[in-house]
Amino acid sequence: MPARRTVAPDIVGCSFLLYAATLSFAVLRAPYAHRSVSAVATDIAIYGGLLLACVAIAMGLFRRRGWVLGPALLLSLAALAAGLAAWHVPETAQLPAGVLGATGVVLLLGRRSELGDADPDADADADGKAEGERAAAQD
Repeated sequence: MPARRTVAPDIVGCSFLLYAATLSFAVLRAPYAHRSVSAVATDIAIYGGLLLACVAIAMGLFRRRGWVLGPALLLSLAALAAGLAAWHVPETAQLPAGVLGATGVVLLLGRRSELGDADPDADADADGKAEGERAAAQD
């Protein structure tokens, strides 16, 4: 029996979109914060890569993809650790990073059964085709 769909993965997906929005400021700030091209490129590569990873994870969570559980847990644990250790997190963002990271871990572990579908859209398409075939057979 399939797991009942809840809002837990959507909440964690929104957290990852918040992380991505925060990272976008670091990407936009890089050219103004550094004088050398290599430092700017390094910041853009690191923060831009994290931004893209957060957006990809959020989209996977919204679509309930199975592959997203590992990366989402890893980044949620990293946010929790960054919040606890105040590592690379300003004081004003320390509490939100820790809380969102802990919430993400708890919600993902609690509702991991929802993320097992390889391709839920394919199942919906197959159901739609089966209904269409039954309707054509009745005509």
